[in-house]
Amino acid sequence: MSYTVDLLDGLARLLDTAGVGTYRPDGVYAAGETAITIAATPPVPDRVICLSAYPVEESAALTDTTTGIQVRTRAGPDPREVDALDDQVLDVLHGSGPTTGARHGCSSSTATRPPRSAPTAPGARSAAATTTPAPTARPDIWNRRRQ
Repeated sequence: MSYTVDLLDGLARLLDTAGVGTYRPDGVYAAGETAITIAATPPVPDRVICLSAYPVEESAALTDTTTGIQVRTRAGPDPREVDALDDQVLDVLHGSGPTTGARHGCSSSTATRPPRSAPTAPGARSAAATTTPAPTARPDIWNRRRQ
C-alpha cells in the first residue's frame, strides 16, 4: 500500500483496538456502532469518526514528513456526545506519541495529498491533530472548530 493509506489504516486500527469505535475496511456498519472511516462519512450509523490526511511539512533534504490528520466526528443531536467522542479520539492519538515507521501499520516512505473535503451534518465537528509534531509544535495541540 501507500504511505497515506497505511497511515490512515493504522490509525483507524489503533482507535478500534482502543475501543473508541469499530473499523471495518469494507465500510459496513450496524446502526448502533461507532464507525471509524477513512475520507468519507457514511449516512449510517449515527456515530462516526472519519479520518483524512493532509500534508503539513515535508523536507526536500531529508526523508522526514509531517502529515496532519483531520478527525471529523458525528455523534447525534447532543453536542456533549460529540465532545466526548472527540476526547476519546484525542486521548488515544495523543497518548500514542509521535507515529513513525512501522508503528500502528504505518509505512516509512513519504507521500502527500491535499485534504479532502466532505459535507458535514448537524451535530458534526471537525478536529485536526498532527501525528508527527514538528519540533517547534506543542505536543498538546488539538484545534477544534464547529462546522
